[in-house]
Amino acid sequence: MCDFTVYLEENGERTVVATDIIKARKKDGNVFLMDIMGDTTRIEAATIEVADAFAQEMVLKRVECN
Repeated sequence: MCDFTVYLEENGERTVVATDIIKARKKDGNVFLMDIMGDTTRIEAATIEVADAFAQEMVLKRVECN
């Protein structure tokens, strides 16, 4: 199975926000991540920048609100 480690990139720094993620969905300016156990994590004001199945990583970026 292909699962992702998810990073949030802000100000040039990457922080791990979730592991073992099998599903990601963007809704209403948020990204919802589901892990292999079915638990969901919400990352507010973010967008999916990169999803790389080969490296098993996903990078999210914070969306600036004006």
